[in-house]
Amino acid sequence: MLSGLWITALLCGLFLTGGLIEYPAQAIGKLEEVITRLQTRYEGIEDLQADFTQVTQFKGFTQTLTSRGRFFLKKGKLRWDYLEPSQQQIFVEGDNVLFYVPEHQQVIKTRLGVELDSQVPVRLLAGSGHLDRDFNIRWRDEAKQQGPGGAYLLTLISKTPTPDFAEIQIEVAPKDFLIRKISLQEPGGNGSTFEFSQMKINHGLKDRLFTFAIPEGVVVVEQP
Repeated sequence: MLSGLWITALLCGLFLTGGLIEYPAQAIGKLEEVITRLQTRYEGIEDLQADFTQVTQFKGFTQTLTSRGRFFLKKGKLRWDYLEPSQQQIFVEGDNVLFYVPEHQQVIKTRLGVELDSQVPVRLLAGSGHLDRDFNIRWRDEAKQQGPGGAYLLTLISKTPTPDFAEIQIEVAPKDFLIRKISLQEPGGNGSTFEFSQMKINHGLKDRLFTFAIPEGVVVVEQP
């Protein structure tokens, strides 16, 4: 769960600003409109929380791994809690990241300052990156731009090759322009799908929710 993909499930809807590749004139107009409305929607969000279900498919295996949890976001701060089947917590504030795995009695402390492709999703969520700089955005299928319930189907392709993911697919609800589903595909064939529910916006999340106190007896590992 602590791979470069773990947090990409949110980045698309939180910092989406553009970055279009070339399309026929008629398609560009609609695609730009969807992106603009999505951006406008999230620009008005001061804080956000939601439940998530993550299904991971490993190449060569028919059985999938299903995880559930909850995330909280406030300008420049992120908390991502895995609750099932095992517990993990991830805290991001500015350039600082904490990974806590209770089962291992270990906290990993790292930073976002190093320019690594695997950190692009985290940098975006921390407010230090822009999707239009890192990704091209297109329809998942030019002939079928909307899916079940009218959801807009978009694909994000990294402008720079990265070992962590080949592409990101998102589904945007047409009524409120919130992202309800995101699918990630790794170059090696593994993939993860995140579905969001119980979304709550601008409920005044307290800063203390994003503060992690290291438990007594837990080993702290600092990485560059």
